[in-house]
Amino acid sequence: MSGGCVPRRAADVAWTLVDGRVYAVAPAGPAPFQVVEFSETGSSIWAYIDGVASVSELVDEVATEWQVETGAVLEGVRSFLRQLRSQHLVEWDPAPRDA
Repeated sequence: MSGGCVPRRAADVAWTLVDGRVYAVAPAGPAPFQVVEFSETGSSIWAYIDGVASVSELVDEVATEWQVETGAVLEGVRSFLRQLRSQHLVEWDPAPRDA
């Protein structure tokens, strides 16, 4: 996935924030209505997914929030976004090349 790809939350995803953690449900996924609990870091990334910010911008936001260099979070953010895609929780504009 290139830094210019823009993830957006899938339209049919229901989610909530409880005690700093995101819990999400994607009815369109392979296991309907399975609840996914995000880690603290995953919840942080989820907060920045707005359908406008690119992957590069998400990495910058997360690095700033956690007060680390972008290189320290780059692969983690990308890996998490790939996981969200496989769970049908995010969609892309344009589609990533590794889809």
